[in-house]
Order: sequence, then structure tokens, then C-alpha cells
Amino acid sequence: MTKRINKIIQIDGFSYNVEFKPDPVFLRPYQFKLTISLDGKIIHSNTYPNFQGLPFKTAVEKIVQEHHQRMKRKMELENKMNEFLEEFEQWNGVIEYDVHES
Repeated sequence: MTKRINKIIQIDGFSYNVEFKPDPVFLRPYQFKLTISLDGKIIHSNTYPNFQGLPFKTAVEKIVQEHHQRMKRKMELENKMNEFLEEFEQWNGVIEYDVHES
């Protein structure tokens, strides 16, 4: 039986609950399962082959950091889109442009 390890990884004020379980198979001896939760909700769960044979701690931290960066970019994009939509809803005019003016 393989032991499950639960840790909390904090990045930029976010606390990720991480559940890690080594899951070796014949051709992938360093394979592991990883589940990342935020505020009690599972936001990512996958099995990683870890072909590079990285130490488990390094591999898990790297994956959580990469996932955090993707989540951060997504939140920034959503914020920009919301700003655009708010500005667009407030605008109710017509832009007139004279092509002969210089």
C-alpha cells in the first residue's frame, strides 16, 4: 500500500492543499498522482509520469507553481474582459469619423 501525503503550498497568498501519492508502474517508476485543491474545491487532478526522475518534492512544487501561473493569467484576463465589458456597457454613443480630415 502506498502512502498518501497531504501538504499545503502557499504562493502569492493562495494556500493550495496538495495530495500526493506515488503510483509507480513498470515503465514509469517515478509516476505519481497529484490532486490540487483551493478553498476545499479540487481544481486539478492528474497522474504524472515524472520521466525526468525529479525528486517528488521538486516535481510537485513545480507543477503547483505552473498551475498557479496559469490560474493567475486566467484571472487577469477575466478582469480585463470585465473592465472592457463594463466600459462598453457604459458607452452608448456613436463614433463619427471623417475620412477626409487630417
